[in-house]
Amino acid sequence: MEVKDMKRLLSLVLMCCILLPLCAGAETIRNQISAPDTYQNTFQSNSGRTLVEVNASVYVPEVESIPIYAVTVRDFTAEEGWRLAQLTEPGQEWQRWDRKSDIAEDDLCHNRYGVGGQFESTEMNLGLPAPANTYISLINSYLVGVFNRQPSGRELKYRSHDPETQMFFQPAIAVADPDTVGKSISGQPLAVDEAADMANAFMAEMAPDYAMRITAATHGESISNTRAQEHQATAYVFGYTRDVGGVPITYVSHEITEADFVDTPMAPAPGQELISLVIHDKKIVSFLWKDPYQIGEVVQPSAALLPFEQIMRIFGSVAPLSVQRTEIEDRQGSGDENGMKISEIRLGYMPVLKKDDPNQWELRPVWDFMGVRIHPLGNIDWPCYSLLTIDAVDGTIIDRNYGY
Repeated sequence: MEVKDMKRLLSLVLMCCILLPLCAGAETIRNQISAPDTYQNTFQSNSGRTLVEVNASVYVPEVESIPIYAVTVRDFTAEEGWRLAQLTEPGQEWQRWDRKSDIAEDDLCHNRYGVGGQFESTEMNLGLPAPANTYISLINSYLVGVFNRQPSGRELKYRSHDPETQMFFQPAIAVADPDTVGKSISGQPLAVDEAADMANAFMAEMAPDYAMRITAATHGESISNTRAQEHQATAYVFGYTRDVGGVPITYVSHEITEADFVDTPMAPAPGQELISLVIHDKKIVSFLWKDPYQIGEVVQPSAALLPFEQIMRIFGSVAPLSVQRTEIEDRQGSGDENGMKISEIRLGYMPVLKKDDPNQWELRPVWDFMGVRIHPLGNIDWPCYSLLTIDAVDGTIIDRNYGY
């Protein structure tokens, strides 16, 4: 073999050595952890009276790596309040209801109250002069304790009710009827896809980094009990969370109870951020943005996730035990059941308190197991109801009521 041919061969070998690892590194997360598209299995308690049935779709983001980020609480700004006003009622002259003489039009009002001033808030309230049926409320509320200052409620809200029927709609997703998820509503002029397009167009202006997670139906309420019986209606409700580098922040029907942390030496709890809005009769009639947080620096560029098979072994060991306390010994053959029926397994982000540093929250990848809680006294069947959450990196069981 000539020297020139030998050099060419060595160059090809060297190029293959460089490219092969790159090709392997381009493998998606699903392939890296060997996650299937669907999963079926059954687990039970040692007594045999608690049954956990899994017949689920497995949702994994189509990405090659999942970083871990630092997360901190953030407050709503006056600019966000005015933007909501302009988008919901364009061309209308909104008025401040709470502005003091020494507060600028675009500033928030600061309040401190309670014994020793343990409650603090910044607020802004807007309304239309006529008809007086539409308002915007912005509040950043905190409970000040011995060890820290914890959020007790951060909301940006818009609501409009019909002055004739006095009907209004709450953006209630957590307790929506699961049979209405993703379906058109009889009596509404828009089909579900048309209403979703309208909602997405609004969100592109209000909060463009957020993606739709769920569509369901919400029932109208009335300020007057008499009118409530005369006028009944159902509207579309949409839920949104952020996408971070192609990985969704998972929405589940749980909320972190921030106030429980007030006497614990730890960083302010971010909560579960969610934007929900209601469309009725071709109009956005309700909007609620809760618990925003700031995504900071990258803590870990690429988290090493446990194999899916290992996650399922953890689930199979823990899930029956987590609900076994409600077993009822079937001595009379009543047939009362206890357990879970899992229909979705989702990998996504969640704010989690850092294990070795209580002063830092992280946006970490977690597995959520969603479905129906089978209970002897009545089943719990809510949209996006997570029955168990497992840290995708170390396999820790996470209590979503607290975030760790």
